[in-house]
Amino acid sequence: MARNPGQGPLLADIIADLRSHQRLLDRLAVDDLQGVSAPDDSVQQIHPAQPEEDRDYPVSVWVKLTPGAGEHRGASTSSEFVCDIGLNTRSNWRKAVQQDREVLVAVEMDWLLDLVEERASVNFGAPYITASRAGGASNLQPGGGDQLTNVRRWTITRTVVGNDGPRA
Repeated sequence: MARNPGQGPLLADIIADLRSHQRLLDRLAVDDLQGVSAPDDSVQQIHPAQPEEDRDYPVSVWVKLTPGAGEHRGASTSSEFVCDIGLNTRSNWRKAVQQDREVLVAVEMDWLLDLVEERASVNFGAPYITASRAGGASNLQPGGGDQLTNVRRWTITRTVVGNDGPRA
């Protein structure tokens, strides 16, 4: 599969946008959860998708882009990407959420992904993309060990007109 030259900057822009969303950062913080430790700065808990061994956080948000179709018309180019954004949780976080926050884990996970959805609804703050929800409900999956992952999918269209696009 050919690498799309806009994929790296697009991924960086989406992650930067999520890392600046204070409500998401506040919700990822674990200060109020007994027996759960995480980085001092919740920004680290939002990262590109990679093997979980590299990111052993009690709760984290990851972003994965997969190139899709693209077309070229005159000076305009658009590329489509499938954007999976997942929420990884560990058993100690899930137990603490129920005990300390007195919230059902499924509800807390949905709230976190709803905060991601808020940013997707404004195209992750990037004027050169259009994000639309793909598929239906979230996809809850068991991960390795005590990990549980909830994934939502978007279709992202990146458009560059002439040299007007970011890093074009």
